[in-house]
Amino acid sequence: MQPLHIRFDLVSPLAAFDKRPSYLDGLLSGALGEKLVAEIGGDDGSAGRDPFQEALDLSKFIADVEIGGERVWKASRLFPSWTGPLHWWTMTRKTDPLVYKQGQESGLVKSNRASVDLNSGQERNYFWYLPIREASHLDAWCVGDRDAILSLVSSVRSVGKYRKNGFGLVSQVRVTPDPDADIKWRWRPLPDGADECEGDPDVTYVPSFETLRPPYWDALARKKCRIPLLL
Repeated sequence: MQPLHIRFDLVSPLAAFDKRPSYLDGLLSGALGEKLVAEIGGDDGSAGRDPFQEALDLSKFIADVEIGGERVWKASRLFPSWTGPLHWWTMTRKTDPLVYKQGQESGLVKSNRASVDLNSGQERNYFWYLPIREASHLDAWCVGDRDAILSLVSSVRSVGKYRKNGFGLVSQVRVTPDPDADIKWRWRPLPDGADECEGDPDVTYVPSFETLRPPYWDALARKKCRIPLLL
């Protein structure tokens, strides 16, 4: 394991990236889960394996450390290099019940429901404003195995929210040794009472309540912690 700098070069804007931070270990876990699904043939897989549960173990890729009784992966947040101001993008979807019915009759829509719910689910109609912003690249730092990480992130085609709509497209990923990563991996939520984040002149930490490991969407896993504010 060695200190590493990871850069994702972008060719399309990031969507809603300012709402909540994204973390390198979360991205690696997602990429690993997709790789395992392809290998074992689905999420109920072979011999009852759960690929997304297995993907929470990143020990082959990055180091972890115990702080205050909690273990965290030595991987930072993803930091965008913004090239333009925040602006708004309109997103609209309108489901036509007649076209939907024709799709059912022709076999293009795999559903036997007699009605279409326009208020929720896959057929929901909406019109909203999505915050987007241009960035040239995303940076992250970690302590890990360069070859293993490179083999994993080479499959990452996009980053962030609304990727299926073309946002956050990645043109290339670079993984390079960087001694500063021994410090910068700590630019992430750390367990409450962490002492080793002190002494970094580029950051200060404030109390918060966040998830410390993937999956970051699990609100029930949030704990008292300290989050970095870059100076």
